[in-house]
Amino acid sequence: MGAFWQTALLPGQTPDKIKDCVTEIAAAYPEMRLEPDLCFFHAYEGGTGVLFNDDTIGYDSLADALSRKADGAVLLLYIYDDDFWGYFFYENGRELDQFSPVPDYFDEQVKTPARYAGNPALIAEYFGVSEEEIKNYFIPWRLTEEEKTEGHTAMADSDQTAYPQDECCYGDCWQIADFMEKLGCPWEAFDAEGAADLMFAEQPPQPAPQPRPFVRVSMRPASPATTFFLSHKTLENLPDVFEISYIWDILKKYPEELFLQFDYERYDEAAKTLTGLLMSQPENAELCILRAFCCISHPNPPRVETLEERLARKEQIRLDLDRAFLYAPDNIRLLRMHCKPADRLRHWSLEPEIPNQKQLAFLDRLLCLDPEYTPTYMLAKAYCHERMGAIEQARLLLGELTHMELPDAVDFALSFEAIFKRLEPDKNLQAELEHDYKAYIRDFLADNPKKKFRQAELCWKRKRARTPGAVHYETDDLILLSCPGAHENGYPLSPGAKKPE
Repeated sequence: MGAFWQTALLPGQTPDKIKDCVTEIAAAYPEMRLEPDLCFFHAYEGGTGVLFNDDTIGYDSLADALSRKADGAVLLLYIYDDDFWGYFFYENGRELDQFSPVPDYFDEQVKTPARYAGNPALIAEYFGVSEEEIKNYFIPWRLTEEEKTEGHTAMADSDQTAYPQDECCYGDCWQIADFMEKLGCPWEAFDAEGAADLMFAEQPPQPAPQPRPFVRVSMRPASPATTFFLSHKTLENLPDVFEISYIWDILKKYPEELFLQFDYERYDEAAKTLTGLLMSQPENAELCILRAFCCISHPNPPRVETLEERLARKEQIRLDLDRAFLYAPDNIRLLRMHCKPADRLRHWSLEPEIPNQKQLAFLDRLLCLDPEYTPTYMLAKAYCHERMGAIEQARLLLGELTHMELPDAVDFALSFEAIFKRLEPDKNLQAELEHDYKAYIRDFLADNPKKKFRQAELCWKRKRARTPGAVHYETDDLILLSCPGAHENGYPLSPGAKKPE
């Protein structure tokens, strides 16, 4: 196993403040395995650097949490298994940029490689350096198919460095040290804090390991770009029964043989094993879900399937999911799948048909079982009513949503706007809301120059949740800052949402 290191650079911050932030995050998110006493903090000229303990699991989620706690910008750089380096750049809980020289490391068919291209101008601006000093690091290490055809040579296959004075070449994960030095935050600075002694200390001889029982942990590496679902998403984007973490949780309950078949992606063998288990447990919904997952996965070893085989697999998926739903009607993930529009059910038969009336019944059940995503299910109900021609019911649901504290999720807002335009074609809801919002913030700050932007935004959101129609600033609105449910840092709490860290 190679090295897995993570370090964060925080412009304009002090070590003492960041130590407190890391301690709070460690207490709030034990799954990150942060150990503040084993982290190293260094005061650079323009801010603070943190080298996290070597088994920290954080990446983008850690950058997000730390930027919120520190109330500023965080550049979280990482080395992944000695294979490559990259970073996530956040400010106040908002992702500004990310970079990976190997964007297809976890997905050879990555659809948006530009998402990982990085923005040298942005990084240069925040760290007060010239873009020319760092832009050469933002070069992919692997070639596209077109570049291979044209005879280009990959940077990772050469001995070339980004700049003449650098020590590490393209393809070497420790190019991260050259990059940090250009930002004015050399990696070696952590040596003064004793990091090198601990990281590279010679380990004393260990006694021979004793045999241990089999532990069901997948050998596949977890992606550093793992993204956590926002508090609310459109129904199509909520996790269903085919989410990989859900599948692994189910597999932990069953024999080691089945787990290993999944882990090595031997889905044909796994499907046969599951068929045998279903003969003795015909009403086991989890086994049906696992077999459906095998059917949506590519056969291993790869082979060309006939049309009949593909159709048979799709039909088996439909049968298994329907059977699972029969025996587990309150499974939230299965309910979500049965409520999705037909064009979103990619894993079902060629022509899935679930009547809108039945979808409404399923959505009402979800509203009872899964209140955290109440706005999501209300929007889905509005779509159902609109498809059925029940325009008035759709308008009523959208009216309720208009005055709820909705999360700042772009895809949710766009979906809301899309259906609203179909119901009210002459009215631009988004433009109207943006106009009210900007006018309110401007008037609030003009009347209260000592208040912060986020406090103005909080007042607007809370007033909008209570007031039908347009929202205008009034002097009495300051009382909204002390209303129950307002977060101490000025963030509103949506129904069922967790406090932001």
